[in-house]
Amino acid sequence: GEPSSLDVLLTGNFTVEAWVKPAALGSEMAIFSMGDEGSSYENKIISAKVQSGGTIFGRVRGDTGESSDVEVYSSTALTAGQWTHVALVRDYAEDLHLYIDGVLEDSTSDTAGYVTFSGYETRLLKLGVTGSSSVVPYHAFFEGSLADVRFWNTVRSTAEIAGNMGTEVASDASGLIGHFLLDEGSGVTTS
Repeated sequence: GEPSSLDVLLTGNFTVEAWVKPAALGSEMAIFSMGDEGSSYENKIISAKVQSGGTIFGRVRGDTGESSDVEVYSSTALTAGQWTHVALVRDYAEDLHLYIDGVLEDSTSDTAGYVTFSGYETRLLKLGVTGSSSVVPYHAFFEGSLADVRFWNTVRSTAEIAGNMGTEVASDASGLIGHFLLDEGSGVTTS
């Protein structure tokens, strides 16, 4: 969906957290994405994915294009059938960080700049998939379970991530701009 409160992901600081449990490994699977990776269209994206070997890959590709991609990679690989907490943190124009189970895995300088979209469809937030239905076909479907996906308009610290990843957060927690429990059971929509 496109909750307007998530627009901060495009132009400022953010933290995205999620619990992930892949059913199996062996193919790329999106945790979340906003944008598209198609060089024939806007080619701007914010995403986190499980790579085929189970490691996590986070990316911000802004208005400056592929030459300024900001990417972070985990050295820890996920285990099929096991819950793992993943956090992607952007300190705008400073750093991009990737955490696995509350432990910092990778950091790099953030040179991606703003991520602005001209098309409505490419801006849509997608959980468990990437792409655009009419421009770049949906792909990298997440095979398994996602839960407790949180979007913050703040740079969450290591202590905040590690200290709160296993606890329930109040819906009015400072900086929380989107929270998807994904406890509906099954289906293609969430609240």
